[in-house]
Amino acid sequence: MNSRFSRTDHPTHTGSVSLKTMWWVDADQTYDVWKNYPVGSDSLFAIRTTAGLGRITVAAKGDVLVSENSLLICTSASLKRYRCENERWRFWWFEFKHAGVVHFPIDRKIHVPRLPDEEERCETLFRKLSGGGFVAATIPSTQFLTMLYQWIGAWREDSRRHPHQTAIERVM
Repeated sequence: MNSRFSRTDHPTHTGSVSLKTMWWVDADQTYDVWKNYPVGSDSLFAIRTTAGLGRITVAAKGDVLVSENSLLICTSASLKRYRCENERWRFWWFEFKHAGVVHFPIDRKIHVPRLPDEEERCETLFRKLSGGGFVAATIPSTQFLTMLYQWIGAWREDSRRHPHQTAIERVM
């Protein structure tokens, strides 16, 4: 016989996510979008920059520059404008609803190292999201929630690193 056991002393509710829309954008200098979402809109947006530079206007923060490997999660009420800041800005845009306790920063840009298979996972989510039907829609929502928490975990781990850790690792 063989048996294994695993347990946590800190079970955590992750909340639930309903992924609503996704965009992949390869913007140039003409890209400049003004938004004014209706009062009571409860959508959240995750903007994951993969290359270039963008500028996002968030009500409480003003202009926030987002560069490669940055992630900004903001509310529909706080998002006012977003635009390409240089020649190119490439990013994934996720619109979602979240129920439950929020375990990630809102209206704050964070630097998140790229996950090893991130691009492929985003492409898969993108294809699956328009698959139709209730069951089909739950899969990309669940996978997005997993990726969201992996981004947060990678950010927290990266923020604990010594500022010169990368250089030290290269020398070793």
